Amino acid sequence: MAPYNGGDVIWFKTKSLKKLQCTGGFWYTGINSGKTFMLTAAHCTGLNQAVYTNTSTPRLIGDVSAIHFSTRGYDIATVPGTGIGAVYGNTTTYGVKSAGNPSTSTYVTFDGAKTGEVHTVHVISATTCVTFSDGVTTCHLFVGYKGGLLVCQGGDSGGPVYQRLPTGGVKASGIIIGVTTVTGTCFAQRIKTTLSLVTGSILTG
Repeated sequence: MAPYNGGDVIWFKTKSLKKLQCTGGFWYTGINSGKTFMLTAAHCTGLNQAVYTNTSTPRLIGDVSAIHFSTRGYDIATVPGTGIGAVYGNTTTYGVKSAGNPSTSTYVTFDGAKTGEVHTVHVISATTCVTFSDGVTTCHLFVGYKGGLLVCQGGDSGGPVYQRLPTGGVKASGIIIGVTTVTGTCFAQRIKTTLSLVTGSILTG
């Protein structure tokens, strides 16, 4: 199938045939395999579950090949497929040029398929652990906040977080994981930490 951008809607078919929507994240290349994989949130899916595009005729992206989801661990799933080094914002597709964990007091863009691009989100903590409503504590996160405004919501999980570059394109920062009851706060898995976990390098374009 044709490559699918990070930031686009993806959906999973559950055992009850119900569609569950999340967001596709960045693509990476496996250092050992040379194959390309899409990152998304593990809590959206399960091992070997089929992942589809949200096009008029849904197409299979791939089956989930790995789940990293444990207390005080990660919330990351990998999906093998035909990768592309790009993310889709509200109206524009951006090439991915590099990757790096954001530092405190920098500003990033959260890009979930449900909320869309939210710019100038302030990173108020560069690394933390958070216990979500399901009781699972997830670590290796950074915290984005934008003055009580909506940054992300259900359906955005798995989406890309990035810094827009003045020369064009974006620098990958993280993968959206979830929200808490504090409006305007959103959490993302740190991208370089995640790439180390999956032994991969960011796919650029």
